[in-house]
Amino acid sequence: MAASAQASGDGVRVTGADPVDMNSTQAMNGTIVVQTVEMGNRWSHVQNTDEIHVSAEFTTGDASYAVRIDKPMPRHPLGRYTTWSGAVYEHEMHGDTGIGTAKLPKMRPKIALWGWAEVRRNGEVIARAAPAHVMVVTDGPIPGVMLEIDTEDKGLAAEPDGYINVMWHKVEALQMPEGPERTSQIIGWIGIIAFVALFGGLAAFARVERPKP
Repeated sequence: MAASAQASGDGVRVTGADPVDMNSTQAMNGTIVVQTVEMGNRWSHVQNTDEIHVSAEFTTGDASYAVRIDKPMPRHPLGRYTTWSGAVYEHEMHGDTGIGTAKLPKMRPKIALWGWAEVRRNGEVIARAAPAHVMVVTDGPIPGVMLEIDTEDKGLAAEPDGYINVMWHKVEALQMPEGPERTSQIIGWIGIIAFVALFGGLAAFARVERPKP
C-alpha cells in the first residue's frame, strides 16, 4: 500500500538538551517529501522490508541541510520497540503506547516511518546512516510533519546538540491508500488463511480415513 505526503515553508527546529522539547525551538524553512510503500506482514524481517523515500532540504540558523532516507529500518537497532519493518499507517505511538518516546503525547500519524538517513550540512556529509524517524500527523496535539534524526541517542557528533529534529506545522499534500486497495489486501489475507485451513483439514481427514493394512 503506497502513501505520500509533502510540506514546505516555515517551521521550527528543536534545540537544547531535550530533543522533543517543543518549547525550545528556532526558526526553520524548507521542504520535505515523503513516499512509502507498506509491503504487508510476513514472517521474516528480511522479507518484509517496506519501501521508504524521504527528501528534505531546510535552512535553520546559519546552516543549510539536505537529508535523504532511502534505506528502511526493519527493526529497532536495540529492540526497544517495533518499527513495523520500516513504515506503518494510522497506528498509535509515543505517549504511553511503548512505541517511541513517552515525552511526546500519544498520537496517531497518518504515515510513520523509520530509516537510515544521509545528512549534509552546507554541502558536506556529516552522517551516512543516522537513525531517523518521520511522522505525518493531520490532527491531535502536534499536527504537521516531523523529521527526527538520532534523537534517541544524540549520537550525531557533527551537531552541537547531537541530533536534528525539525517540524513543518502544516501538511500540504497527503495521499493515503484508498479503501478498495485496503479491502483487497484484507480479502487476500482471508483467502490465504482459508486456503491453508482447507488443505490442512483435508490432510487431517485423509490421515483419519486411510485404511489400515
